[in-house]
Amino acid sequence: MKNFILFTCLLFLYTSSFCQEGIHFEPLTFEQAKAKAKAEKKLIFMDCYTSWCGPCKYMTEQVFARKEAGTYFNPRFISVKFDMEKGEGKILAKRFPISAYPTFFIIRPDGSIQHTIVGGGPLDIFIDRVEKGVHVKTSLDYLQKQYKKGKLSKKQMMEYITILNQNQNYEKSKQISQELETRLTYKDRVKKEFWPLIESKNYGDPEFQFVLNHLSVLQKNIGEETLDHYLQSRFLVPISQCRTKQGEATQQQLEKIRQELSLVEFKSKENLINKLLFAEACAQENIDSIITLTQKMSIQPFSNDDLWFILSPYLNWMDKKGNKKQFYEAANLLDSLALKTQDKNMKTKLSHYAESFKILAYQGIFFHDLSFDEAKQKAQKENKMLFIDCYTRWCGPCMYMTNTIFKEEALGDFMNKQFICVKYDLETEKGSIIQKQYNVQVYPTFIILNPDGSLRHQFVGGGNSSKFLQKVKDGLDDRQSLSALNHKYNNGCRDKEFLTLYLNKLTELYSPQAIQVALDLFQQLNEEEKLSKNYWFLTGNIDIAPKDSEIGKYVLENRAKFFQTIGEEEVNNRLLNSYMKEVMMILYGKMIQTSPENLDKISRQITALHLKNNQVYQAYIKIAKAKLSNDIDHFISVCEKEYSKEFNKKVLYNMEGVGNNATSAQKKRWNDFLKKISSK
Repeated sequence: MKNFILFTCLLFLYTSSFCQEGIHFEPLTFEQAKAKAKAEKKLIFMDCYTSWCGPCKYMTEQVFARKEAGTYFNPRFISVKFDMEKGEGKILAKRFPISAYPTFFIIRPDGSIQHTIVGGGPLDIFIDRVEKGVHVKTSLDYLQKQYKKGKLSKKQMMEYITILNQNQNYEKSKQISQELETRLTYKDRVKKEFWPLIESKNYGDPEFQFVLNHLSVLQKNIGEETLDHYLQSRFLVPISQCRTKQGEATQQQLEKIRQELSLVEFKSKENLINKLLFAEACAQENIDSIITLTQKMSIQPFSNDDLWFILSPYLNWMDKKGNKKQFYEAANLLDSLALKTQDKNMKTKLSHYAESFKILAYQGIFFHDLSFDEAKQKAQKENKMLFIDCYTRWCGPCMYMTNTIFKEEALGDFMNKQFICVKYDLETEKGSIIQKQYNVQVYPTFIILNPDGSLRHQFVGGGNSSKFLQKVKDGLDDRQSLSALNHKYNNGCRDKEFLTLYLNKLTELYSPQAIQVALDLFQQLNEEEKLSKNYWFLTGNIDIAPKDSEIGKYVLENRAKFFQTIGEEEVNNRLLNSYMKEVMMILYGKMIQTSPENLDKISRQITALHLKNNQVYQAYIKIAKAKLSNDIDHFISVCEKEYSKEFNKKVLYNMEGVGNNATSAQKKRWNDFLKKISSK
C-alpha cells in the first residue's frame, strides 16, 4: 500500500511538470544552470530584467506565461532569469554585454554566448528570433565571427543586418548594409530576401528611385501589398511636409512628386493624389480648396491617418488666415467627420477642433454653456484663462453689454482667442457660489481666472467696447492685474503711487479691503497732501473713509482748512453724506443693526455742521427712528407730519415702505400718503 501511494505521488509530480503552462524558469544560479544544461544537453535561455522595466513585465506576464511559450521553450532550454540589479544579477550584469532591458541570451553549456535578443514582442515573432539563435549558422555569435573572417555570403550578411537592427545596433547595421549594397547585382536587388535593405530607404534615396524604375518586377517578386504600403508611406512624408511650407521650392517639389506618381501604378495611388492636391492647396494657403477637398473626403471611406493628414492646416494656420464663412464651413466639416469615425479618441478630438472653429465663426463673444467647475476644467485643459460675466436679469448695463458690446466682431475675435468665456446670473443658485466666492457687490462684474483657477483680475461696469477691452488688457498685464496688485501689497509695498492705483481698483469693486488700503495711503501723506485736491478722491470718499474712521475724523477736525482747498459746499456735502448714509440705509431697509441712540448722535453731529437744510435732515432721522420702532401706524404718522416740499421724493418712493406685515388699512393709508405727495 505504501509503494502504491509513493508511485501515485511520483506520477502526479511527473505529469504536473509537463502540464505546467508557460516557461518554467528554474531557481538556479548561473553555474547550476550550466551544469544542468550540460547534463541534459540543452542550451540556456537567460532572461535579464529589472523590477522597473515595463517591457520586462510585459514579457513575463503576457508572453512567457502562455501555454504556447512553455510548449516551445521547456523542451529546448534550461530557462533562468535574473534581476540585474539584485543578488547574482549584479555580477552577471558586468559579465554580459547588456545595453537595454529586457535582454535575453541563448548560452551554451560552457557559458559562452551563442545568441542575443534585445527587447521583447509578441510570442510568434519572439520565437522566430529565438529560432535564429538556436541554429548555430543563423546565430549572432556565428555571424559575427564569419563576418570578421570575411566569409559571409550576401544572404548571411542580410541575416546579420536583420539581427543587428532587431538588437538596436544600428551603427553596425548601417556599416554592413553599405558593404552589402556594393555587392548586390540587379538580380539580387529585386529578390525578396534582399528587400529589407531597400525597404529601409526613404523618398529621395537612390534605392527609392530604383523601386519606381522596377516596380512591376518588385511587385511580382515581393508582393503588391508590400510595395503598396512602402510607396504610400514614402511618398506621404514629403507630401505631408509640403502642407506647412509655401514658395516656389515647395511648388517644384509637389510637381516632381506628381510626375513620379504619373509613371507608376499601385493600389494607394489615388489616395496619394488626393493628398497631393490637398498639400498643393495648403502650400498656396487656399482655404476654399482645402474645405472643398475635405468635403470630398468626408463622403468617402477614410482612416485615422487620413484624418490626421487633413487636420494639420486646420490646426496650424487656418484660424489666422480664414474668414467667418470659412470657419463656419470648417466647423461643420469637422463635426461631420466626427459623426462618421468609429474611433472614440478621434471623435473627441474632431469635436474639440470643430468647437474651436465654431467659436472663430461666431459674431461677438462666444459664451460656453458650462457649469463653473466644467468651465474651470476646460480652461485648465486648454491652458486658457477663464472670463466670467457676472450679471443679473434686472441690471440695465448688464443687458446693454450682452445685447450690444459683446456682439461686436473685433471684440469677440480678441476675447474668443484669449479666453474660455462663460456668464452666470448671480441671483440663481449656480451664480450665488461665484457671488460669495469673489465678493461681487455690483453689476456687471467681470472676473478673469488663470488656467489653474486662481483669481487674476476683477473689474466692474459697462461702457463702450474700447473701455471694456482696456480693462480686460489691464487684467492680462502682470503690472496692472488685480492679482499682481494683491501680491505686491501683501509683500509690503506701500509706495503712494502704487497704493493710489491699488485703491482705485478696490474702490471700483466695492471691496471691503479698500478701507484698509485707503488708511495705508492716508498715513503716507504729509499735511499738505492730505488737504489737497489731488487726494480728495481719498479724503472725500465716504465709502473708503467712513465717518468714524481715522480719515473721516480728520476731515471733520480740519473742516475749515478743507474749505480753503476744496470748497465749503463740497466739504459739507461729504460730511453730511457720511452721516446720512446710515440713515438712508435704514430707510431703504438695508440696515437693522443700529439703535435710536445712534440716530440721536447722528442728529447732533449734523446739527453741529450748521447746514441750511438742517430741518430736512432731522426729519429724515425722525422717520428712520420711526422705521426702527416697527410700529407701522407710528411710522406713517411721522412721515405725514415731517414731510415737506424740500424732501427728495425719490427717497420716499424708494423706501422699504410699510412692508408685507401691514394691514390692508395701513397699506391704504401709506398709498394715500404717496399719492398726496406726488400731486404736490
